[in-house]
Amino acid sequence: MKNRRSLRQTILIVTTQDKDEESDEDKKFIQEPLTYENLMCYLSKVTLPSSLWAVHKESTGKFVIFSCLSDNTSDIFISTDKTIMFEGSLKAEIFVRGRRIDTPFITLQNVDSFETMDALLKQVDKFELCKGTGLDSALYSAECSLILDPRYRYRNSRCGKCATKRTHMKKTEAQRLRRAAARKREVVKNTVISRKQFKKKEIKYVDNEPEIDVNETSNYFDKEDQQFTDGEVDENT
Repeated sequence: MKNRRSLRQTILIVTTQDKDEESDEDKKFIQEPLTYENLMCYLSKVTLPSSLWAVHKESTGKFVIFSCLSDNTSDIFISTDKTIMFEGSLKAEIFVRGRRIDTPFITLQNVDSFETMDALLKQVDKFELCKGTGLDSALYSAECSLILDPRYRYRNSRCGKCATKRTHMKKTEAQRLRRAAARKREVVKNTVISRKQFKKKEIKYVDNEPEIDVNETSNYFDKEDQQFTDGEVDENT
């Protein structure tokens, strides 16, 4: 019966042998030309650029996708900024925010080894993307260039199309607010004028009310009394 010390030594030897065998297998595999079938089996060998990256494999082996989640993800907005897809071959198709792109910045679209795969992932990861208009009503221009050309400088990390759209939208919003404020002032002005006109009508009505002459009233009753007296019958006649 083996004691604990000899058992630990046996486990250590077996573990070391497994690691050596795995290491030799990895080295042999990495040195061999990469195929689509090998990629499907050894996806874990691919080094992802950061924790924002993930790999997805279709269950029947139709495609393999590497995707990068946007670092601007919030509780109201989730976006996959960068995607690399291999569909039945090692020719990479690059997508930025869901739109397929053909750009001269990508020099490693045909992958033939794990080294070039890692290099492609790093290259795509370094893409500087346009941050859009910065307005919730329209996050990006329909003609957004998506990737900022490293040969040029951009103000506020926006492409020309998104910068133009942002300026236009802000002007449009400012005009809308000015028109709304003008309509509000007009309503208040009309309300004040209506109240003033109503008060003037009340004053005119009181001023035009006919006055009662006391003397005319007395004369009226005197005439009535005189008529009544003239009409009396003398009982003695």
